[in-house]
Amino acid sequence: MTFLNSNSQLHHLAEFRPTSCPALSLYHILASTRKYEEAIAVGSRAIELGPSHHLSYGHLSVSMYYAGKFRKSISLIEKAMRLDPRYPAWYLEILAYDYFHIERYDKALEAWQSLLTR
Repeated sequence: MTFLNSNSQLHHLAEFRPTSCPALSLYHILASTRKYEEAIAVGSRAIELGPSHHLSYGHLSVSMYYAGKFRKSISLIEKAMRLDPRYPAWYLEILAYDYFHIERYDKALEAWQSLLTR
């Protein structure tokens, strides 16, 4: 199976099971190939279909970060953190980077400290 075919199958899976592991992997594939707007579209659709799935917000936040949409990324990662108070540690890392890029160094430091004391 070629990458193109497997990528197409992931798109199909993401449409019907947007919170599945392969569908979430599609975000990473799209982001690593710099197809940020496509990754954002897939992530937005996942949230439409599963608005309480924290990982969808987390992965969409990563796509927004890579696309340079740091303020949107912050709102998404904070929503993910509210949906699952036992969120994965990488949420804090994304939050810290987002704040750093918008020059909110105090908030970035706070996120890094939270990550280190976790």
